[in-house]
Amino acid sequence: MPWRRDYPTSPAVDAARFQDETEPYPRHWREAPQPWPPADAGAAAELADGLRELPRTWREVVSRTDVRRGNPVEVAADLGLDPGQERAIRNRARAVLRERLARYLTRRGRR
Repeated sequence: MPWRRDYPTSPAVDAARFQDETEPYPRHWREAPQPWPPADAGAAAELADGLRELPRTWREVVSRTDVRRGNPVEVAADLGLDPGQERAIRNRARAVLRERLARYLTRRGRR
């Protein structure tokens, strides 16, 4: 399928962040993610840059579902994807944007 060429070879979220079968709560976070600090103009600009850098299909899915609050089933149909493909793309794109924002906030916090 052509949409697969845009996928990174790694999982959306690093498996090392989750407990394994030998730990008390397998597949739960090892350490809960920290709450996000208040957003600022720099964070918004970072996300806008990240959105522009996503592969076209990913950008369309996120723009139409998360930014414009479109119906994911309709977005999938418009883009020629089945709902499972749309959901997978949306989750991957969100993960990429989330990591980018986390790096920005880490850099900002060190200043």
